[in-house]
Amino acid sequence: MSDPEVVALVQRKLKQGKSRYRIKRVLKEQALTDDKIDAIFREAEALAAPTRTGTVVSGVNCHNCNKAIKDTNDMNVVAFFGISPRVFCNDCYSSRERGILRHTLYFPQKFPINSALFKIGLFVSTVVILFLAYAILGDSGVWTQNGKAAAGEISNEVKLLISGFLLLSLGWAWVLHLYTSGKISQVKRYSLVFSKTSLAH
Repeated sequence: MSDPEVVALVQRKLKQGKSRYRIKRVLKEQALTDDKIDAIFREAEALAAPTRTGTVVSGVNCHNCNKAIKDTNDMNVVAFFGISPRVFCNDCYSSRERGILRHTLYFPQKFPINSALFKIGLFVSTVVILFLAYAILGDSGVWTQNGKAAAGEISNEVKLLISGFLLLSLGWAWVLHLYTSGKISQVKRYSLVFSKTSLAH
């Protein structure tokens, strides 16, 4: 069992109310040293460590290996089928298995959502799509005055569908961006609490 799996196991047992003594006894059966066991407990407890305000700071785990991510530089957020956002550590994101699926099942394909390139592309796309939506739906001469499309022009229903799709795609991209920003803040808070907890021990 790998370290991330052991930490996740200890975290689950603690949430279930199991005693530390019983959990340690199980870990010692895995030939782990006392120092290693103490380090595992510190990391597991830091996943739900209280802050000064008494709120709970939950960690962010890699979707593939379940490793606790303590640094935003070790974090890659991509959306499965462009819908379900998932977080991967650097190792899993760059692995051969992830690399194959990245080009077929995940969005974006070339860089994660938390990258500077995605943020720049999002802002540029926002300006372009809003301009296109205005050009299609606004008073820019695209529609005829009587509300009916002239011969050879695209019907207003199709224009509505196109502009609606563009605006919906843009809105969802912003949702993914805001979700990722929340995960980044979560990792930063967890990293701060984890470092304080480690120093306290």
